[in-house]
Amino acid sequence: MSDRRKRCTACGESIPASAKICQHCKSVQPSNLLLYGAILLGVFCLLIGVPIALFAVGLGRLVGFLVAIFGLALIFGGYTAYLDRTAGREL
Repeated sequence: MSDRRKRCTACGESIPASAKICQHCKSVQPSNLLLYGAILLGVFCLLIGVPIALFAVGLGRLVGFLVAIFGLALIFGGYTAYLDRTAGREL
């Protein structure tokens, strides 16, 4: 049995790290799966946006650049939110 603990996002009580529901307030603990999805979507947008921005002409270049910037924002946002959750801070 693991001694790792984390704080509940709703009530702040210490609960086991593997708990999905807090024993004190019965709130569901957030999953990191959504953050992984955001990072994966960001990588996909970056991989699609950069070639479009480099090889397109006119409005296509602007669209590719915006998609690449959106991908970077998703990557950095998802990664910093993941770091915040693993450090035990509340989002």
